[in-house]
Amino acid sequence: MIQKIKNALNASDDIEKIRSEIALARKELEKGMKSIATFEENMKERAEKEEKRDKELHDEKKQSIKEVKELCNDFQKEINEFKTMRSKLNTQIVNQVCIDIKKEMDVYIMNIRQKIESLNNAAQDIERISTNSGKVMESVDKLRQISSEIKKEDFELTKYASELHKNDKEKLNLMRKIDVLEKLVAKQRRNMR
Repeated sequence: MIQKIKNALNASDDIEKIRSEIALARKELEKGMKSIATFEENMKERAEKEEKRDKELHDEKKQSIKEVKELCNDFQKEINEFKTMRSKLNTQIVNQVCIDIKKEMDVYIMNIRQKIESLNNAAQDIERISTNSGKVMESVDKLRQISSEIKKEDFELTKYASELHKNDKEKLNLMRKIDVLEKLVAKQRRNMR
């Protein structure tokens, strides 16, 4: 019986040990439960934060998409306006270039007409000179013919002398006219350049 009492005392010591271990296990379990509760609370907070952040990102994404669409619409409007403006500008530039070219062409045409008129005048002057030079040549030929027919005695005749003097004056006069016409032609040529 003593043995039974000893066993009972040992058992009571064992029970105490088990109780203290159970108490320790309970404390550990409570700590674990608190940790789990804290963990769950943290996870819940994180989930709420993540959900809030996801909602904010989703809202930002929606807003960004809306802004991009608006920018695309604005950009398309600007492109259309630019195309319209470019078309108008091209038309205006072409019209202005045509007007400028016409003005320049009018100036060139007027210059060409003036030069043609000068050339026509020069041609008429040359024709007159040629006619006059033909007359001069006829006069020179007449003088040669007369001089070949003149005899020594004819030099003394006043009638022939006055005719000769008259022909010389006419020749000098024609030569002066030829000089004037040649100067005129040279001047016209310089003006044409």
